[in-house]
Amino acid sequence: MKKSKSILFLILAFMLLATTTMAAGTPATITVYGDALLEVAPDQAQVSVGVETQGTDVQSATAENARLMEAVMNALGEFGSAIGAVSTGSYQVYSLEMEGVTQYRVSNLLNVTIKELDQVGPVIDRLTAAGANRIHSLRFETSNQEAVKAEALRLAVAQAREKARILAAALDGEITGLVSVEEEGGTYTPYQTAFLTATRDALTKIYPEDVQVSARVKLVYQMEPATSQAVPGEAELEGPSLQAQGLAIPEEAVVAMALVDIAGNEVRSLAPEEIVKIVDSLNTNPTYTGMYPMILVGHQGILTLQNGEEIHLSSFGSEEYVVVSGKLGETFLSQVVRAEEVARLLLADVR
Repeated sequence: MKKSKSILFLILAFMLLATTTMAAGTPATITVYGDALLEVAPDQAQVSVGVETQGTDVQSATAENARLMEAVMNALGEFGSAIGAVSTGSYQVYSLEMEGVTQYRVSNLLNVTIKELDQVGPVIDRLTAAGANRIHSLRFETSNQEAVKAEALRLAVAQAREKARILAAALDGEITGLVSVEEEGGTYTPYQTAFLTATRDALTKIYPEDVQVSARVKLVYQMEPATSQAVPGEAELEGPSLQAQGLAIPEEAVVAMALVDIAGNEVRSLAPEEIVKIVDSLNTNPTYTGMYPMILVGHQGILTLQNGEEIHLSSFGSEEYVVVSGKLGETFLSQVVRAEEVARLLLADVR
């Protein structure tokens, strides 16, 4: 099996339209788009397998179909917990003329979930040996679709917010409110292959690809423009720390921190002394106010606060910077902090 990326989520950044409008006499607005594309290793397969029989009368064709389908179901039972849900996809009986003789064809199709990917080939081989003679499609999926879709949306929104912040800062303006939010579309694309007929001779080898999930959002912010608009120089790309901005993460309010994978599964929890060092690093190191490549690789860090809110930490691969996002009281925190030790922690064991 082709080795899939263990953790990868890709945000297509700063390549889509972001606009600012400031017509005279009307409030200035910033329109930004956020996009996220996640690639997740599949953990289950869906196969559509069936039995097709034919005879000169309906009774014999349906009886033979029922006999073979019973053998197929018994064969499925041999795989125990590797098999998930099994349901009827379709059942059809129809007639056709062949050389002046009426023939009756019976088709019975099952949708089968295979929960262990290394059993996909053996399951297909066993079912064809038992009598299945039609395999209509095979696709690979993640069993955690909703969690991955939600993560894609969250990352798309975080990207759009960061774009708006950068645009406003570049104009020496201030975002004063959110005007509208639109989910502009998203996709869930399992890896899929198709079969026309099944054979009983060769062993079936399966090589799945990653599942792709995308999300796109459109945010419109209201902005209060400055009276003068200066163009920032290189020296201005390093900004004040979160603490200097009055946005420090309150160390005493942090009750836990965990590293999680793309689907939200916990990889490990951090000790209290580790958390103290991480929060101090995030609060006291300078921020970065320039544009940056939004290719994020690695685990996510989640700081859980006493009130149940979460601060998310992500590295975009430089081993220097950490994207810090989440709700801090009434403020949504979305900044990039130069925190090398934290960035390396997020990238550990995933490269």
